[in-house]
Amino acid sequence: MTATVQTVVIGGGQAGLNTSRALQMADVDHVVLERGLIGETWRSQRWDSFRLNTPTWASGLLGFDQLPDDPDGFMSASQLCDHMSDFVEHFDLPVHEGTAVSRVSRDGENFLVCAADGREWRAESVVVCSGSQNVPKRPRLADEIFGVNQLHAAEYRGPDQLAYGAVLVVGSAQSGCQLAEELALAGRRTFLCASDVGSVPRRHRGRDIAAWMLDLGIVHTPVAALEDPGAKYAAQPVMSGTDGGHSVSLHSLARCGVTVVGRLDGVNGARVVIGDNLTEAAQLSLDSLAQVRTNIDKYIAGAGIDAPPATDDEAMRPSAQIAEMAAIRELDLIEQGITTVIWATGFGGDFSYLDLGLNYDEAGVPIHEDGASAVDGLFFMGFAWLRQHSSALIYGSALDALAIVNCSFVEAIEAEVIGAKHAFIPYK
Repeated sequence: MTATVQTVVIGGGQAGLNTSRALQMADVDHVVLERGLIGETWRSQRWDSFRLNTPTWASGLLGFDQLPDDPDGFMSASQLCDHMSDFVEHFDLPVHEGTAVSRVSRDGENFLVCAADGREWRAESVVVCSGSQNVPKRPRLADEIFGVNQLHAAEYRGPDQLAYGAVLVVGSAQSGCQLAEELALAGRRTFLCASDVGSVPRRHRGRDIAAWMLDLGIVHTPVAALEDPGAKYAAQPVMSGTDGGHSVSLHSLARCGVTVVGRLDGVNGARVVIGDNLTEAAQLSLDSLAQVRTNIDKYIAGAGIDAPPATDDEAMRPSAQIAEMAAIRELDLIEQGITTVIWATGFGGDFSYLDLGLNYDEAGVPIHEDGASAVDGLFFMGFAWLRQHSSALIYGSALDALAIVNCSFVEAIEAEVIGAKHAFIPYK
C-alpha cells in the first residue's frame, strides 16, 4: 500500500529534524524516514570521547531549549542523540526509524519514495537530509599497505580497541588531530601524517570562537561570496571540544607526544613515503591562529567592546621538535612498531537511491541552488555551505530549514534559532 503525504523528509539527523519541525510549524503533512535510529550517524560513526566543536548554547534544535545545563560545555554524541530524541518526542514529530530509503523516482507530477522494507510514500515534494558526510572515504593507497590493521576514523572508538603497538593516523583535519591527541595522551606511540589545515583559537578575549563568529557575521557568509566554489569542501580549521574545549595545532600535538610528519605521498611495501610539506603546514596552523585573534582584536577595538585582555594560547607556542620531524621522508611501519593505521580522510555521501537524473559536482554532491535542485519539488539539506557558512552546523541547519520550507515568520524566529543567548554570555 502506498501512503500519500505532502512531503517526505529523508534522514533523521539534525537537518531532517529541523526540517520536520519547520514543516510542522507551516502545517505541512509529512513523514521523516531514518535508516537507523534518530541521529544514526552520530551514534555509529563517532568515537567514545567525541565532543561537539560548537558549545551547547549554539547546538540546539529549532525552538527547543531543553539542553544540558552547562551552556558553555560541549555535548557528547550520546548527549546530542538524546537531545534529538527529546526534540522528536516533545514536538511529536512523525519520524519512522529503521526505514532505509531504497529509491526515489518520479510518479507523474509527484515523487514515489520506496523503502527497503517494501513501504512506499507518494509525495508532492522531497527534502533529502541524508547527508553528504556519512560514507567513509579511504585513499587507494590503503590497498597497498599490508601487515597492519587498518580502520577508518568512523570505526574508531578508543585506544583500547586497537592492537598493541604504535599507531599511524593519516589526515590532520578535525578528526585526525583529535584522535592523534587522544592516542598520545593515552600513552600510545602516535604518528600523524599532516596536510595543510589551519587552526582557530578555542577561546579569545573572554569568549568562545563560536560567539565571535556570530558577532563578526562569519557564519552568515553566503555561498555566493566564495571566490572559489570548491572552497566549500575544504577541511575546516582545527579546534577541539574535549576536556572543556581547547585550541589544537600541529605544534601542540608535537609537544604532547605525537610524531608529526608530512602528508602521505606513497607506499612502498611496508614503507610509507612522506611529503615535504610539514614545515609549511605547521606554520599555517600558527599563522591561522594568530590571524583569527587579530581579526577579533580589530572587531573589539572598532566596536568599543570592554573585553578582557588576551591570554596566552598554548597551541600558538612553536615546538622545536617540528624542525626535526619535518626531515622525515619515510616511515618503516615494521621498524617503528606501527600495528594500526587510522584513515582520518573524510567522508562522502551516497545518493545512488535518487533515480531522478540529477547532475553532481566534482565532490559527488548533487547540484543545487540554496538547497533547491533542478527537479521541481526536490530539495537538499545539511550540506556544507548549502546556503551559507553555518549550513553544516546544527543551528545553521535550523535556519536553512526555515528558508527551504519558506516559513513567513523566518525573521521573527531567527534570533532564537541562532542562539541569541550568546549575547548574554559574559566575558570571562
